[in-house]
Amino acid sequence: MPGGAATNNRNRKARGLSTPRAPGSLKEAQAMLVVACGGQTRAAELCRVSRSQVARYTDDSDDSNAVHMPADVIRCLEQAAKDPLVTRYLASCAGHALLPLGDGVTRESYPQLLSNIGKETGQMFGEAARALGDGRLAPKERGRVRREAVELMTAIAALVSDIDHGDEQ
Repeated sequence: MPGGAATNNRNRKARGLSTPRAPGSLKEAQAMLVVACGGQTRAAELCRVSRSQVARYTDDSDDSNAVHMPADVIRCLEQAAKDPLVTRYLASCAGHALLPLGDGVTRESYPQLLSNIGKETGQMFGEAARALGDGRLAPKERGRVRREAVELMTAIAALVSDIDHGDEQ
């Protein structure tokens, strides 16, 4: 497999993320948001905090484990990324699915929306199968399965929104 783990680690370091976060954790959601914004330096340029503070927000070591992004920083970065990664994570932790407001129409064709649901379903089942390979669901595995399930719910929500608010496509 070209590149492999060494290339992935170099790419993560280039984006300012040197270690993986616990799957399905708030730190992972914050790290994914920072990556979606172009890395720690770019995220700091977009909002009111320094690059070192952004690093603390995404670091799940003991020293920074309790340091999280304030709501205004999350809002700023999610607007820049055009993806509510942290807000979606927090909503799912509260037992809710995050749905877009407004007309909610994605302007994608129904076959594209259905294809995305199929893709997300496959990824969720694949992750669940890997996680349950030993007959148990460990905490890290639970986080990965949960993340895939939230992505599937988001894909289904896009279809429902288009059905409710879109014209015949």
